[in-house]
Amino acid sequence: MTEEEIVRIGLLYPTGGGEHEYYEFAEALDYRVRPFLVCAGLAGGENSHAPEALKRTADIEALEVTARSLLPLHPDAATWACTSGSFILGREYAQAQASAISAVTGCPASSTSLAFARALETLQIDRVGVVATYPEPAANAFAAFLSEFGITVGAMQCLGAPGGRASYRIPAERVMEIGADLDSSELQAILIPDTAIAVFQAASQLEDSLGKPVISANQATLWDVLRLAGSDLKPQGFGRLLSGHWVAA
Repeated sequence: MTEEEIVRIGLLYPTGGGEHEYYEFAEALDYRVRPFLVCAGLAGGENSHAPEALKRTADIEALEVTARSLLPLHPDAATWACTSGSFILGREYAQAQASAISAVTGCPASSTSLAFARALETLQIDRVGVVATYPEPAANAFAAFLSEFGITVGAMQCLGAPGGRASYRIPAERVMEIGADLDSSELQAILIPDTAIAVFQAASQLEDSLGKPVISANQATLWDVLRLAGSDLKPQGFGRLLSGHWVAA
């Protein structure tokens, strides 16, 4: 494998528990994808999903400082791998975050919230169900963010986890049960918007059962950052969005 065949991705990640999925993804691809995780500041401690804490976590100057850690690693693309810390202040602010990270790193940049919006646009989906690990105020902020892109949340279940660590402790099987119960013929996809949730395999199984996209935060993040890096990899076993199954050639 030559250096030119390796895709280097930078991930600004707030500790939560689900970060091992990025390394498992890289290992499964024989490290053709190299994820570089740098730890972003997380406000609020165990209550990091409270809106006021999320607004502090979302601070652009703080993200710029974190993004500097990626410079020696020369990523092909970078992303703010935190859903709640990118949707909490709306579409324009999320885009400003991505622009700031790009300016620091010198490569294309995005965020998990923008990744969800782009994935749904690519799949021509405008009505979704959401399994939100967050308390209701943060979950409603995610729904409002999606609405700025013309996407309607037709059904939503809030699990009330006060922070990322609490989200990570929710069993994947429980998250999938709620997704299945939430589903209806009116919904075109089920979203699981929390990068602390490690559900690659469980989400793939639910997709097979429902016959529609079940998109987790880490799946959307990887799909988007690989797209920005110009990669044409379509890995199997990590959800149908990443495999290209749902996307027309």
